[in-house]
Amino acid sequence: MDHVVSLNIFLSDIRHRQAAIDARAEFFSAPGPSATVVGGVDFAFEDLLVEISAIAVLPRDP
Repeated sequence: MDHVVSLNIFLSDIRHRQAAIDARAEFFSAPGPSATVVGGVDFAFEDLLVEISAIAVLPRDP
């Protein structure tokens, strides 16, 4: 998780925004990766509440 630099968080309902922010804080120490939160997403499966994609940058071998 130390190499994650960006998150895209998609929520079925923007009212879950604070819960997503709180969950992010559990996995990343401050300041954490940048994050974009998008609400009102219609997922392929109606039971889904959240989808998260992450971008990580790995260091090169010396």
